[in-house]
Amino acid sequence: MKFIDLSYTLSNETKSSPFDNPLKIERTKFIDKDYYNDSTLTSTMHIGTHIDAPSHMTSIEKDIDSYPVEKFIGNGVILDFKNEKFIALREEDKKKISKDDIVIIYTGSEKINGTDEYYYNHPQVSKEFSEYLVEKEVKMLALDFFSPDSSPSLIHKTLLSNDILIVENLKNTHLLLNEMKFKLYMIPLKIKTEGSFIRAFAEVK
Repeated sequence: MKFIDLSYTLSNETKSSPFDNPLKIERTKFIDKDYYNDSTLTSTMHIGTHIDAPSHMTSIEKDIDSYPVEKFIGNGVILDFKNEKFIALREEDKKKISKDDIVIIYTGSEKINGTDEYYYNHPQVSKEFSEYLVEKEVKMLALDFFSPDSSPSLIHKTLLSNDILIVENLKNTHLLLNEMKFKLYMIPLKIKTEGSFIRAFAEVK
């Protein structure tokens, strides 16, 4: 058994989108004068590897702390859309997806994280694909890119209004492409907000 880390490290060097202020971590206590170290963190909830709850983009007042732990753990399915800009529903993918799965879309976008293209020309998930995920009652859709859609965020709204959470900005997903079976852990803070940083990782045999 081994584990694959799918999360970006949060630091003052973490890349943020043009729509967010940069994350800031500042040491506020020092062991040589205060007898311990401590830091403050200033950030939005949608920087780095993170998860969206329904309250992020819908009128449903359901924050990330509303979910039981098991919502964030599930069997993983990875779909290979390397270098694709449009995530369409393919017949060969339908048989791979089951109820309560966590579906990862791999595009290889990690290599351009932090660029204008990453934020402004990212892949787009089709309406048909999102509706199929709703039909199959998956737990979440997880992406190695910035967002499943652009304004007016119809894919966000379709998924979140049906209790399908969205994970954005995964890394290392290419390491799962040859794995036949794996379990995913998308563990957020237990925090009463519309989203959270997560520690995302895969357990493989």
